[in-house]
Amino acid sequence: MATKRPVKAGRKTPPFKSNMTVFMGKIVDISRTAYTRVSTRPAMVVRPQLKFRDLWMTCVRLLAFGIIVAAVFFGALQKIFSVSTSEFVGKEVDADLKLAFLGFFNKSLDVLLVGSLEYTASLLLTVWLARNRASTIKEPAHGATFADFGLKDELTKPWMTILSFATRCRRSKWSWSSLLRCLLCLCISVSVMLQGLAINTVAVPKKRWYPNYPFVNGWGPMRSQDKMMMTIEHPKLLLQGVDWYNLLGTGQASVGTEGYPPWDWGLGLSASLSMVGLTHMVYTVSLPEKSWQHVYRMALDKDALTRWTALRTSFDLPNRPVETFSADDEQVTSVFNWLRDTHHQPTASSTGWTGNLTLVVPALNTICTATNSSAAEGSINVTVSDGTTSRISMDLGPVAALEFAGASCSSTLRQALYPVDIWVVDMAKADLSFNGYGHDWDKHLAYLPTIPSDYNIASMLATQTRDSLVSMKALMPAEGLLSQFLRMSRKLKEFDPAVKDDAAGFSIVMAVLLQNMLSMSNKIRAPLPSVLPSNHSERITSFPLQWQLYGSGPRLPWEWAAVAVLIIALMALCTSMYFSVRFWIAPGEWTELGGMMRLAQMSPPLEDIGDEAKARKRTYWVDKEGRGDLALRSRVG
Repeated sequence: MATKRPVKAGRKTPPFKSNMTVFMGKIVDISRTAYTRVSTRPAMVVRPQLKFRDLWMTCVRLLAFGIIVAAVFFGALQKIFSVSTSEFVGKEVDADLKLAFLGFFNKSLDVLLVGSLEYTASLLLTVWLARNRASTIKEPAHGATFADFGLKDELTKPWMTILSFATRCRRSKWSWSSLLRCLLCLCISVSVMLQGLAINTVAVPKKRWYPNYPFVNGWGPMRSQDKMMMTIEHPKLLLQGVDWYNLLGTGQASVGTEGYPPWDWGLGLSASLSMVGLTHMVYTVSLPEKSWQHVYRMALDKDALTRWTALRTSFDLPNRPVETFSADDEQVTSVFNWLRDTHHQPTASSTGWTGNLTLVVPALNTICTATNSSAAEGSINVTVSDGTTSRISMDLGPVAALEFAGASCSSTLRQALYPVDIWVVDMAKADLSFNGYGHDWDKHLAYLPTIPSDYNIASMLATQTRDSLVSMKALMPAEGLLSQFLRMSRKLKEFDPAVKDDAAGFSIVMAVLLQNMLSMSNKIRAPLPSVLPSNHSERITSFPLQWQLYGSGPRLPWEWAAVAVLIIALMALCTSMYFSVRFWIAPGEWTELGGMMRLAQMSPPLEDIGDEAKARKRTYWVDKEGRGDLALRSRVG
């Protein structure tokens, strides 16, 4: 008997495909149910038709919603703005006009928000007056009392919210629903009242230092994007030469431009300024903080620059040269203007800045050693180099009356990088500090390789010092200039035990004298390039820096609470738009005084309303009569 051929099993549906089919079917069912629920409007006695005004109010609400979302967006991103003078369609627009526009913008948002909430109140009042119960079309679902007609004020005025709640509690029994309504309206009305504060805190640009990192025992941890913003690169401009024509110009303005007299005046001014600079030296060395200190700050009449001389007051290492350098605010201004011209942000939008700006500064390393000098009594001889070295040599003669045998001093000029602390506010002149305004005592010069222009600068400085010393000697005719310098060097030993002998004291005196001469000179540098050099050796990196500008976003931790105000306002606007979509009606004209008076005139007389007290305790709604006309009804409770 032949065996039957086995029946081939049918192909089964893969489990994954079967599950996906069921899942997609459920999604379709849920979508249909949701559509049915949304498309089914609640039963209403009357549905006021939407008009152009309602479409316009929808646009108003969307506009208010968009403004608040943009405010939160700008605040979260901490956008920066420029309020400096600019042009609009060829007309100059200054900072005051820009700030006035921001005030107008803030008030406009207030009007939009209040208008949106008042429209929502009218819409809710319409629903309460005209909506039917689901079980029957004869009884209203809610109705409205006299107090409900003040819903507009409840949503926009906190004091009216509390007053309305108290009125409801007094005229009817207390309920949780009434309390919940009071709390919701109170949150919304307080948000309306504080929305100006919230917008101003979160979005409206305000003058601030940005990024907001207070310096407290160091900068502390930083976000990577803030660290990048606080770091800048700018061209490295080496000093090409110096001159003292600014002092000559003062002489020409004082005694005329002919012949030698203005030069003589300029040298006398150089001598007197140098003496004034030396008067600050003993006090500076006596300070307990042994680090970089500014020993002299000078500003000549009709001179736009302020010039500083800095001295390192730590002399604890033997045979180490005394370090000094010069700086002026022109360097700070030139870097700031270069950053603005290259559209660097946030510099282009700022009105000031502060932080560590690394600059190229001319520095001197000065040291003196005791010798038995053969020079004339009380003489100071400065050797002018031939332009092949950056070293200045000085020979100090003996002073027998003070038992001083003489000394030999040398000062080497070098250019170096130094992180100067700057402070510029409202585009005013820069202020400089060399120790972080007393917070950073561990700064050092980073010396650069010697270049040929250093030789010429050293030669010019030696010549100016030699010529000015002639005028300085005339200021001390009785005892002599070198004797005064010797007494000053010995005075330094009283305040700093690291100053061991006369030679160590003379190192400080001669270092400050030479550096003051260099500080009062005009510095000649190459013009800044239009773009950042591609060669990294020709760049300087400065960090950290903060900018004074107008920026958005909360600055202090507590200011983030203002975001909650805007979130409540957003939720109120979203709820308002949901009600419009849900009920799809326009506010009835009888929610306003005029419409209610017309409706009451067309309605039959209301019963059981004898006086105002009874009328205020009744609930009112809108109904239709047999002919389809609207009528106002009332009931107790």
